Amino acid sequence: NKKLSHEYFTPTRVTREVARVITPLLPGLLDSSGVIQALEPSAGIGRFLNSFAGNADIRWHVVEWSALSALLLKALYPEMDLYLGPFERWVRDQGARWAGRLQLVVSNPPYGPRGASVTEDPDRSYREKKAYLYFLRRGLDLLAPNGLGVFLVPAGFMTGTNNVLRDARERVLRRHHLAAAYRLPSQRPGGREAIFPGATLVTDLLFFRARGGELAEVDEADRPLLD
Repeated sequence: NKKLSHEYFTPTRVTREVARVITPLLPGLLDSSGVIQALEPSAGIGRFLNSFAGNADIRWHVVEWSALSALLLKALYPEMDLYLGPFERWVRDQGARWAGRLQLVVSNPPYGPRGASVTEDPDRSYREKKAYLYFLRRGLDLLAPNGLGVFLVPAGFMTGTNNVLRDARERVLRRHHLAAAYRLPSQRPGGREAIFPGATLVTDLLFFRARGGELAEVDEADRPLLD
C-alpha cells in the first residue's frame, strides 16, 4: 500500500512513556469547564489514546485517514469524536471551531511528502511539502495559551541546516516554547529491535508549550536551536 510507505505506528513503549510524563501536568491543562480538549491528528490504531486510558478529564478529538484504522478506533473508543479523512480536511471543516481551544495535541505524524489534500487547508501559509512539518506547525498553532504539544518527528527538524527546516524551526519557536526534547535511538545496542520495526529512523520526541501569541523574532535563548 503506497499510502502506508511512510507510516509507522508509534511504539507502545514510547506512547506509554509520554503518558507517564504528561499525566502529572494534566491538572494544569484543565479548561474553565474542568476538561482537557485534546487532539490526535494522525491517530493510527490508537496507541496514544490507549496509553492515556483512565484519564477521564480528556475529551479526545481524533483524525484518521485510513478507513480500516478508523473502524478499529470507533469500535475501541465509541465515545470519542472521530473524523475520517485527512488532517487538512479536518482543519478546513473544524479548525476554526477549535483554534485556541485545545489544551493538548499529541501526534506521530506521517513522515513522507503530502498528497493531494495539501490544498484542502485554505491557509496557504501552511503549504509545507513534508507531511510532518504540516502536522507539527498546524497542530501546535491550534493550542490554547500554555497548551501542551507532543510530537514524534524525524531528527532533521531539530538539526537540519537547509533553509526549509531552519524556516520551519523559526516559525515554530516564535509561537511555541520548546520545553523538552529527546533523541530516540534508531536501534538498540547490537543493531537489533529498532524503535520502528522495519525502518532505521532517527526520531526526536518534542514537548512544546504554546506562547499564546507570536514573538517578533526568536527568543535569544532559542537562537542556538534555530542556528
